[in-house]
Amino acid sequence: MELFLRNLPANTSETELSEFFEPLLRQFGLDSYRCNILKGKGLATLTVADKGAGEAFLKTYCHHQRKIPLILKGQMLNCSKSTNQPNNWKIEALKKQQKERLRDGFKPQAGRSHESKSPRKFYFTNLECGLWDYEKGRLAFFPEYQDHRPGTIEFCPKDITISILESRKPTTRINIALGTITNICIDDHSEISIVLALAEAPKIYESLEDDLANLVKSLGISFPTTKGPNWKRIAHLGASHSQVISTCLVYRLVLLNSSAFRHIFALRNEIPTIIPFANLLGRSLIPHSDAMAALGTDLAKKYTQLPFQLKFLLQRLASNAILTPARVVALIPRILDILKKHGGVIAAESLKKLIRRIPYAGPYTEAKSLEIKTLLTSLEESKDLALNSPFSEFDKRSQYDHMGLVYKATVTPSGIYYYGPDYEVKNRILRKYSDYLSCFLRVSFLEENGGSIFFDSDASQDYIFSTRFRDLLGGFINIAGNGYQFLGFSHSSLRSSTCWFMSPFILNERLMWSESVIADLGDFTNIRIPAKCAARIGQAFSETFSAVPIPEGAMRVIEDVKFENRVFSDGVGTLSLELMKKLWKGGVRNKSSISPTLFQIRFAGAKGMISYDSRLTGETLLLRPSMIKFEGSKARDIEICGAAYRPLPMFLNRQLIKILEDLGIDGAVFEQLQESAVEKLRMTTLSGVNAAYFLEKNGIGGSARLPALLRALDRLGFSFQADEFLRHTTEMATLISLREIKYRSRILVEKGVTLYGIMDETGYLEEGKVFCKTFSEPEGNRVLTGEVLITRCPALHPGDVQKVAAVDVPADSPLHQLFNCIVFSQKGKRDLPSMLSGGDLDGDLYNIIYDERFLPTVFYSPADYPRATPIDIGRPVERKDMYEFFLKFMESDQLGRIATLHQVIADQSHYGTRDERCLILADMHSTAVDFSKTGIPIDHKRLPKHDNLRPDFMANGPRIDIVRGVSFEELSSQQNPYLEGENRVSRYYESQKILGVLYRAIDEREIFESIRKTTALSAARESRGILRPVWEYVLEKAQGIQWANYIEWATGIKELYDEDLLDIMNQYSIHFTRPLNELEVVVGCIIGKYGRQTKRQREESIAMKDKYEDLVSYVNKCIARGPGGEEEMLPRSMACFYLGLQEDEKPEKFKIGIRSYAWVAGATCLKSLDSFINVYPFTTWS
Repeated sequence: MELFLRNLPANTSETELSEFFEPLLRQFGLDSYRCNILKGKGLATLTVADKGAGEAFLKTYCHHQRKIPLILKGQMLNCSKSTNQPNNWKIEALKKQQKERLRDGFKPQAGRSHESKSPRKFYFTNLECGLWDYEKGRLAFFPEYQDHRPGTIEFCPKDITISILESRKPTTRINIALGTITNICIDDHSEISIVLALAEAPKIYESLEDDLANLVKSLGISFPTTKGPNWKRIAHLGASHSQVISTCLVYRLVLLNSSAFRHIFALRNEIPTIIPFANLLGRSLIPHSDAMAALGTDLAKKYTQLPFQLKFLLQRLASNAILTPARVVALIPRILDILKKHGGVIAAESLKKLIRRIPYAGPYTEAKSLEIKTLLTSLEESKDLALNSPFSEFDKRSQYDHMGLVYKATVTPSGIYYYGPDYEVKNRILRKYSDYLSCFLRVSFLEENGGSIFFDSDASQDYIFSTRFRDLLGGFINIAGNGYQFLGFSHSSLRSSTCWFMSPFILNERLMWSESVIADLGDFTNIRIPAKCAARIGQAFSETFSAVPIPEGAMRVIEDVKFENRVFSDGVGTLSLELMKKLWKGGVRNKSSISPTLFQIRFAGAKGMISYDSRLTGETLLLRPSMIKFEGSKARDIEICGAAYRPLPMFLNRQLIKILEDLGIDGAVFEQLQESAVEKLRMTTLSGVNAAYFLEKNGIGGSARLPALLRALDRLGFSFQADEFLRHTTEMATLISLREIKYRSRILVEKGVTLYGIMDETGYLEEGKVFCKTFSEPEGNRVLTGEVLITRCPALHPGDVQKVAAVDVPADSPLHQLFNCIVFSQKGKRDLPSMLSGGDLDGDLYNIIYDERFLPTVFYSPADYPRATPIDIGRPVERKDMYEFFLKFMESDQLGRIATLHQVIADQSHYGTRDERCLILADMHSTAVDFSKTGIPIDHKRLPKHDNLRPDFMANGPRIDIVRGVSFEELSSQQNPYLEGENRVSRYYESQKILGVLYRAIDEREIFESIRKTTALSAARESRGILRPVWEYVLEKAQGIQWANYIEWATGIKELYDEDLLDIMNQYSIHFTRPLNELEVVVGCIIGKYGRQTKRQREESIAMKDKYEDLVSYVNKCIARGPGGEEEMLPRSMACFYLGLQEDEKPEKFKIGIRSYAWVAGATCLKSLDSFINVYPFTTWS
């Protein structure tokens, strides 16, 4: 039932209206309701799920028969039954909310007055921004910025909102997410104050409301309003605040009322970080902003003898608020001494090790921990560690030509933060200028929490993009005297808001700066489209893990295969056997024994796929015009981006499931598939063999040999569940997979595969036919035949899924020399890849399903969107044009928003993805995908109108805690439901489509708890764990082996592993005070807060996993190639395993917290022992 409200006071928010009606509605048992204000009209709607209770409310408060007046802010409201039918989805959302509250034991308290609730909003008289430091051994707050405007602080379920008032109206708003607060200190001594210590700068907004319009409306005069946000995002509270906001992360507010202390302290059950603490005030001798500026000047001019790597690390200490500038300066003399005595590598390693050891100033840190004497001692210990280790952190990857030190910066609305330098995969530019890596800076433009800055309907982001970010893109980032200027970006980095800057350097007596570096890449003068030019230049910024030179004359250009305006060979070429062998030998790095026959490459101005053609002789590379994007490049290396090493698994996702449902696939098929996947997860921890298979299939712990280790332990009679680390690793990997199924519908299709696509060079395949061959170990070769379903992600249009015939080719066909690819026909009027979400052959992956249950009886014509005409500026593209496009893309990219809206409408509409609005969104999605090449953004006016009601399968899940093992965080369903405004849980309704059915079929708590009970029962049988018994087994089988001689050497191996692992935990965390958990690194997955990862977390997880795999591979290589040669492999590995055992058996307070090393070393030791006794009771240890 919907009620209509008139005569709302001006500036009334939905939260205020909800709070007003809450006690009134509860008198009638109405606990689930929804208020919606019609902006600028003084009108609102009130929707309730129970029509009978709504009628009873009307009899009491209806304006025609009013018994009790409705007075809000001194103004009488008129309430009547709406003439409109209520939104069905809104009613369903309210019913869902009511059901969940009853399930969780929520009991509405009829007649409870609004005034009886404990207050959550408090007035303050002034606000200060500063930092924690110590004065005479006591913690004190040092203010660096003061704002004497009064305001309010409000404790909401997800954040704290600070509103600064002018003329009693909020003109500035500061939002602080609860998860970013390290501690909240409240004090009731000399004055009532509250101090908030943050891990990141807060979000700040400025009101956009028109004072004149509000005055006219308050007088009851109709005033035309324009739609738009009420707030705009700003970077700081003023010029002086801008100097300290990024490094002073502590805020102090002086509260007005003495009762505030008691009420805030009462919230500590909801917000555990609240503690009573005497907030002493300190005073800085030198303003923090002046000290920061002086440090930058000194690093640039005074300490010229410092290598840039050390300057960068020192600047990072201050800019990232790890140490105050004064403390950084105090370290420099000792750094210079280490540099003089031991060289730059040891000095840099000492400083990096020190950064991890520095505590964060605050109530839980003693003053002594941050005294200069303590810091110098810690630096000395770090230096000793670096000196005593036989493995250098900065030169250990010098053996890998494809790796280089990358310096990184993150620009946020409030500041610039520095990270690294870290070893990462090079691109063409870094490879070309490998002696000048410190002159290149990878810069990301992100939110304060490390995520992307998304569209916000309530707040304009114009200032952040048009002023804050543009000023930096068009100017310089100065680091210790090096001025970095915008250079360019790759296609993938564009989507992650990341680009490259560079500082000038001299090469062969020539000044190299951004324009000259770009000019040396090739000739771009004839490209007049900024987006296209940037994309072409961006090819040089693609990460390539190898570069193999080919002789002059090896490359030839052949014609594309076309029909009218269709290019069937778009992005694909071929190579000969001799050249392919050169790639195998010279650069294709792979941990398996498979030598691929397809490669994704960059070569000079070309990009795309090349496949082996057995008909070619000599060293031959054949490229096509569709692959060549620019001319004039002098590069002669084939740079490898990827290769077809193995067939990739095929997973369903929500977009594909919805299309298949709309094509008539029975929902029971998806349910069976999901049930099968969940049942396999339940069985994962039943045995070591099951767990090993699961880890192997999910690519977890391969380099660490965890799957082989679990099989070995199982055969030796040891239960892996008895070891805490192995148990938690498998539990976490299982939970991640379960959440992927529940929150992303990522369900494995056993009869499915994901492969690179190429064209049939032989011309054998007819239209509508494909050749699909896979090879993997130990399965061997397989050729698919019969009808198969084919698609490509992302699929939004119902025609993005097609049926084709998979056929075999003659035995002597060159196509049989290829594997792990799908070969498309070159015949017909339109190429098949372009029918699948606008695909091509330059590296796109295609999904093939050969399960008959997924073959629909009806199909739809594929979309054929007209190509947008790119923006031609009529002149050569300049650097400014490219960074302006980069900025425009950041601000206008709407891919995620379009996909989300498509999912909502497809669920609500009877026609699903065939709904006219979904077809419009699919068209817009195609435009948004091409935006990076055309420079043409979507037309926002075409976006279908919608509300914020979503199906339940899009809701967030409970947070999980992995501090000790894996568990769910309990969230109270009774926590101030009326305060959430537009974020109320009532915006989700129970979807009756298959995605809703699948979502509700999984009770993740029940499933995970049953898995944990299984492992707990097994663990109980092994009371002392299994590390010690395994070590005793090794000693028994290796009697007489002199392993103790290698303890000192093995100590260096363990220190290398521990230090690098801690580095990875810090590098991929949001803030240095909150490093990732060791389990996240080992499993290779950064845990999402609420059920699902963000896109950035998924991308970072891949990079983190690769980095950990590299670390473990390097450690294993060090053990294998250590002193004594191959004959001493066993004693070396035993010494390493022993040290891991010793660490594990230390009392808890003496452990450094790294638990994985014992089993990384243990797996290597068992493999060596296996070879030593010449018995092979285990599976392959590869």
